[in-house]
Amino acid sequence: MAAISENKKDEDKNVKATRFENIGDWKRIVKALPKYGLTIAFTGIRASGKTHTAQHFVHHLSTVGNRKYTAAFLFSATARTQDSAYPYIPLTHKFTSLGPLSRVLEQQSKLCKHNKEIEKEEGSNRHMIRSSVLVIIDDFSAMPGVRNDPAFTALYTHGRHLSHKLSNSFLDIVTLAQDITQLSPIQRSNCDLIASAQTLSYRATKLMAEDYLTVGLNRKEAYRLLHSLRSTPYLFLLCWVTFQPKTSLSSYCHYMLADKALPDFRIGGPAQWKYEEK
Repeated sequence: MAAISENKKDEDKNVKATRFENIGDWKRIVKALPKYGLTIAFTGIRASGKTHTAQHFVHHLSTVGNRKYTAAFLFSATARTQDSAYPYIPLTHKFTSLGPLSRVLEQQSKLCKHNKEIEKEEGSNRHMIRSSVLVIIDDFSAMPGVRNDPAFTALYTHGRHLSHKLSNSFLDIVTLAQDITQLSPIQRSNCDLIASAQTLSYRATKLMAEDYLTVGLNRKEAYRLLHSLRSTPYLFLLCWVTFQPKTSLSSYCHYMLADKALPDFRIGGPAQWKYEEK
């Protein structure tokens, strides 16, 4: 993974030279994000800092964004081999295949239905169960049969509907991929946020530029914006795809530069962590 410069002045100078004017920092939009389940995709070449940046993003959503997840699940082909990755998710919630995903979706659906059924009962609030779930999909291209997995498709088409406002229950989805073209058209069309780091593939650059960056920016400038991300490690361009109205690039695009130090936090209660190895 690329390292952030130890020289803060050099780093600031590099970032300033890279950034386009009028595009602000991503942290200012966190509180404005919709309260239903969000779908976020981090895309970038190997060692661009996707896992590192996603950890900062999740922590900020959970604290400043007040989403306060009750459980998190990781589905990754390398879930059990990355010892230092995703330390905020308990080992028992990390899976190397998508097999258990259908059970996660089924349980969330049952809890939301339970909350809706008792919503109109007097004093029902104390009987509701808050279920704010985070699902992270990483290295999915290495999982056999993932494209045709019904739960995988349902995650992106129906995941945001597995929510209940009064109980603050929802399901957020974070996907990490080396290339935006690894995401299917269904996944891309159901993304609320796309965070793109440097791209080397012409097809990926073309798709990102022409599908997401042509509001208030000509095609040539859109390409230049994406190429400029290469000069700074951990620098992502965050596009709020579902934001309306899009009047200019700066109205829905934001820079995301992760801090060098990772936040130390855990998702889930003591029962979820009791089997964790010391």
